[in-house]
Amino acid sequence: MEQRRKIRFPLNLKLDILDPTAEPLSLKTIDISSGGVRFRAEKNIPVGHRIEYLVTLVDNPMSVAIKCNGRVVRNLSSDTCFEIAATVERHETLRKTVGRS
Repeated sequence: MEQRRKIRFPLNLKLDILDPTAEPLSLKTIDISSGGVRFRAEKNIPVGHRIEYLVTLVDNPMSVAIKCNGRVVRNLSSDTCFEIAATVERHETLRKTVGRS
């Protein structure tokens, strides 16, 4: 039986891969914990690849997101997509008020 150190929360949140050298990827999370995130993508991201990503927790009217740096630790292929798991090695909380002066 697999035992994880961090509790995973099954949340369907917006996740954007931030890579200035590639086209933007806007995805959805499968689950998230304080140590990592799991999401589905149409394109593979290789194990060991370092990624920067933004997870949006609240979108309106107060936008709250977590900007993370991590590393891909697992990718599983299916007929329709890849299921990718990445660590959270560094993070920063971002807040932005939408529509207020």
